[in-house]
Amino acid sequence: MNTPLPPVEELALIDRELAQLDARRLYLLGRRDWLVRLLHQPSTGPAVWAAPGRGPAPAPATEASAPSAQNVLLALGAVLLAVAALAFTLLSWGSLGITGRSAVLAAVTAAALGAPVPRCAAVWARRRSRWRRWDCC
Repeated sequence: MNTPLPPVEELALIDRELAQLDARRLYLLGRRDWLVRLLHQPSTGPAVWAAPGRGPAPAPATEASAPSAQNVLLALGAVLLAVAALAFTLLSWGSLGITGRSAVLAAVTAAALGAPVPRCAAVWARRRSRWRRWDCC
């Protein structure tokens, strides 16, 4: 072996690493024995997958569900598209003729009127029901 360390220091380094490996091996053997005992005991209820004395196992991290991630990406894309359209309109408004300006205003109006607003309808329905409860006269 070609090492820049003197033999005495290399021997000390190897001894330390072997001691660490022995400690890790003992830990893994103990963990293996505990798991084997856990698998061979009759189950009386839901198993808790944690070592004895260590407390309950942490809950696994939940990933974002596909629909929610898709909705976030869709909303982000719509916002970026709106910003790009607004920037384009603001920068080119002066060079647009009367026909171009009318077309832009008509498109914005049509988009605003055609956009579904289901949450607003639900909010208004709840408010109307609350108002009806207070309307006692």
